Amino acid sequence: MTDPFLVPSPERVLAAMREAARAEVLPRFGTLAPAEITEKRPGETVTPADTAAEALLTRLLPAIAPGIVVGEEGVETDPSLLGRIQGPGPLWIVDPVDGTTNFSKGIPRFGMIVAYVQGGETLAGWILDPLNDVAVWAARGQGAWIEGARIRTTQPARIRATQPARIRATPPAPMT
Repeated sequence: MTDPFLVPSPERVLAAMREAARAEVLPRFGTLAPAEITEKRPGETVTPADTAAEALLTRLLPAIAPGIVVGEEGVETDPSLLGRIQGPGPLWIVDPVDGTTNFSKGIPRFGMIVAYVQGGETLAGWILDPLNDVAVWAARGQGAWIEGARIRTTQPARIRATQPARIRATPPAPMT
Protein backbone atom coordinates (compact mmCIF):
# COMPACT_ATOMS: atom_id res chain seq x y z
CA MET A 1 0.00 0.00 0.00
CA THR A 2 1.79 3.19 -1.13
CA ASP A 3 -1.02 5.76 -0.89
CA PRO A 4 -1.87 6.17 2.82
CA PHE A 5 -5.50 6.99 1.95
CA LEU A 6 -6.04 3.69 0.19
CA VAL A 7 -8.21 1.21 2.00
CA PRO A 8 -6.42 -1.95 3.15
CA SER A 9 -7.31 -5.19 1.38
CA PRO A 10 -10.66 -6.27 2.87
CA GLU A 11 -9.82 -9.92 2.24
CA ARG A 12 -6.48 -9.69 4.06
CA VAL A 13 -8.05 -7.93 7.04
CA LEU A 14 -10.79 -10.55 7.24
CA ALA A 15 -8.16 -13.30 7.00
CA ALA A 16 -6.31 -11.74 9.97
CA MET A 17 -9.55 -11.48 11.95
CA ARG A 18 -10.45 -15.08 11.17
CA GLU A 19 -6.98 -16.22 12.18
CA ALA A 20 -7.32 -14.41 15.52
CA ALA A 21 -10.78 -15.91 15.98
CA ARG A 22 -9.57 -19.46 15.25
CA ALA A 23 -6.42 -19.18 17.35
CA GLU A 24 -7.53 -17.10 20.33
CA VAL A 25 -11.28 -16.59 20.56
CA LEU A 26 -13.14 -19.72 19.50
CA PRO A 27 -11.05 -22.19 21.54
CA ARG A 28 -11.94 -20.21 24.68
CA PHE A 29 -15.67 -19.84 23.99
CA GLY A 30 -17.63 -21.73 26.62
CA THR A 31 -14.47 -23.05 28.27
CA LEU A 32 -13.30 -20.18 30.50
CA ALA A 33 -12.68 -20.89 34.15
CA PRO A 34 -14.19 -18.34 36.57
CA ALA A 35 -10.69 -17.10 37.47
CA GLU A 36 -10.10 -16.18 33.79
CA ILE A 37 -13.03 -13.75 33.75
CA THR A 38 -12.03 -10.45 35.33
CA GLU A 39 -13.19 -6.83 35.32
CA LYS A 40 -11.09 -3.90 34.13
CA ARG A 41 -13.49 -1.76 36.15
CA PRO A 42 -17.03 -2.45 37.34
CA GLY A 43 -19.13 -3.78 34.47
CA GLU A 44 -16.19 -4.05 32.04
CA THR A 45 -15.38 -7.73 31.58
CA VAL A 46 -12.10 -8.94 30.10
CA THR A 47 -10.89 -12.46 29.33
CA PRO A 48 -7.72 -14.05 27.98
CA ALA A 49 -9.49 -14.23 24.59
CA ASP A 50 -9.66 -10.41 24.49
CA THR A 51 -6.00 -9.87 25.30
CA ALA A 52 -4.64 -12.71 23.17
CA ALA A 53 -6.75 -11.85 20.11
CA GLU A 54 -5.76 -8.18 20.38
CA ALA A 55 -2.09 -9.13 20.68
CA LEU A 56 -2.32 -11.29 17.54
CA LEU A 57 -4.18 -8.58 15.59
CA THR A 58 -1.58 -6.05 16.77
CA ARG A 59 1.04 -8.17 14.99
CA LEU A 60 -1.01 -9.01 11.88
CA LEU A 61 -2.75 -5.75 10.92
CA PRO A 62 0.30 -3.46 10.49
CA ALA A 63 1.68 -6.03 8.03
CA ILE A 64 -1.40 -5.41 5.87
CA ALA A 65 -1.29 -1.60 5.99
CA PRO A 66 0.77 0.86 8.02
CA GLY A 67 -0.51 2.09 11.35
CA ILE A 68 -0.35 1.56 15.06
CA VAL A 69 -3.05 -0.52 16.71
CA VAL A 70 -5.32 1.13 19.25
CA GLY A 71 -7.04 -1.77 20.93
CA GLU A 72 -9.60 -1.75 23.67
CA GLU A 73 -7.37 -3.77 25.95
CA GLY A 74 -4.19 -1.85 25.06
CA VAL A 75 -5.85 1.44 25.99
CA GLU A 76 -6.39 0.03 29.47
CA THR A 77 -2.63 -0.20 29.97
CA ASP A 78 -1.72 2.89 27.89
CA PRO A 79 -4.55 5.49 27.87
CA SER A 80 -2.41 7.85 25.75
CA LEU A 81 -3.23 5.64 22.75
CA LEU A 82 -6.69 7.23 22.61
CA GLY A 83 -5.11 10.58 21.72
CA ARG A 84 -3.73 9.09 18.52
CA ILE A 85 -7.19 8.49 17.05
CA GLN A 86 -7.51 12.12 15.94
CA GLY A 87 -3.86 12.31 14.84
CA PRO A 88 -2.69 12.42 11.23
CA GLY A 89 -1.15 8.97 10.99
CA PRO A 90 -2.96 5.84 9.93
CA LEU A 91 -4.07 3.51 12.68
CA TRP A 92 -6.13 0.45 13.39
CA ILE A 93 -8.87 0.45 16.02
CA VAL A 94 -9.61 -3.00 17.41
CA ASP A 95 -12.24 -4.45 19.71
CA PRO A 96 -11.10 -8.07 19.75
CA VAL A 97 -14.24 -9.40 21.45
CA ASP A 98 -17.17 -7.01 21.30
CA GLY A 99 -19.67 -8.42 23.76
CA THR A 100 -17.15 -9.87 26.19
CA THR A 101 -19.77 -10.32 28.90
CA ASN A 102 -21.84 -12.54 26.60
CA PHE A 103 -18.68 -14.34 25.48
CA SER A 104 -17.59 -14.96 29.07
CA LYS A 105 -21.00 -16.47 29.92
CA GLY A 106 -21.07 -18.72 26.85
CA ILE A 107 -23.81 -16.64 25.19
CA PRO A 108 -23.32 -16.76 21.39
CA ARG A 109 -23.78 -13.03 20.80
CA PHE A 110 -20.40 -11.40 20.37
CA GLY A 111 -18.18 -10.33 17.53
CA MET A 112 -14.86 -8.86 16.50
CA ILE A 113 -14.52 -5.30 15.21
CA VAL A 114 -11.67 -3.63 13.31
CA ALA A 115 -11.53 -0.16 11.76
CA TYR A 116 -8.85 1.59 9.71
CA VAL A 117 -8.55 5.31 10.40
CA GLN A 118 -6.45 8.13 8.94
CA GLY A 119 -6.52 11.74 10.10
CA GLY A 120 -9.45 11.02 12.39
CA GLU A 121 -11.54 9.68 9.47
CA THR A 122 -12.65 6.07 9.35
CA LEU A 123 -11.73 4.69 5.93
CA ALA A 124 -12.98 1.14 6.46
CA GLY A 125 -14.55 -1.10 9.08
CA TRP A 126 -15.01 -4.84 9.50
CA ILE A 127 -17.27 -6.87 11.78
CA LEU A 128 -16.85 -10.61 12.15
CA ASP A 129 -19.26 -13.03 13.80
CA PRO A 130 -16.68 -15.72 14.55
CA LEU A 131 -19.16 -18.40 15.62
CA ASN A 132 -21.01 -18.28 12.30
CA ASP A 133 -17.98 -17.10 10.29
CA VAL A 134 -19.98 -14.25 8.79
CA ALA A 135 -18.30 -10.94 8.01
CA VAL A 136 -19.58 -7.53 7.04
CA TRP A 137 -17.35 -4.68 5.92
CA ALA A 138 -17.61 -1.23 4.41
CA ALA A 139 -14.99 1.07 2.93
CA ARG A 140 -14.84 4.58 1.61
CA GLY A 141 -15.61 4.46 -2.09
CA GLN A 142 -16.26 0.71 -2.10
CA GLY A 143 -19.68 0.39 -0.47
CA ALA A 144 -20.74 -2.20 2.06
CA TRP A 145 -20.41 -5.96 1.72
CA ILE A 146 -21.57 -9.09 3.49
CA GLU A 147 -19.64 -12.25 2.66
CA GLY A 148 -18.59 -11.06 -0.78
CA ALA A 149 -22.01 -9.75 -1.81
CA ARG A 150 -22.53 -6.02 -2.22
CA ILE A 151 -25.20 -4.59 0.06
CA ARG A 152 -27.56 -2.36 -1.88
CA THR A 153 -30.20 0.05 -0.69
CA THR A 154 -33.32 1.20 -2.41
CA GLN A 155 -34.00 4.83 -3.24
CA PRO A 156 -35.60 6.42 -0.16
CA ALA A 157 -39.12 7.78 -0.56
CA ARG A 158 -39.50 11.54 -0.63
CA ILE A 159 -41.19 12.93 2.47
CA ARG A 160 -43.03 16.24 2.45
CA ALA A 161 -42.17 18.59 5.29
CA THR A 162 -45.80 18.54 6.48
CA GLN A 163 -46.10 14.75 6.37
CA PRO A 164 -45.85 13.13 9.83
CA ALA A 165 -42.97 10.74 10.18
CA ARG A 166 -43.84 7.07 10.60
CA ILE A 167 -41.19 4.71 11.75
CA ARG A 168 -41.65 0.98 11.91
CA ALA A 169 -38.94 -1.18 13.36
CA THR A 170 -38.69 -4.91 13.09
CA PRO A 171 -36.80 -6.65 15.86
CA PRO A 172 -33.72 -8.49 14.60
CA ALA A 173 -33.97 -12.23 14.13
CA PRO A 174 -32.30 -14.22 16.90
CA MET A 175 -28.76 -15.32 16.15
CA THR A 176 -28.30 -19.04 15.78
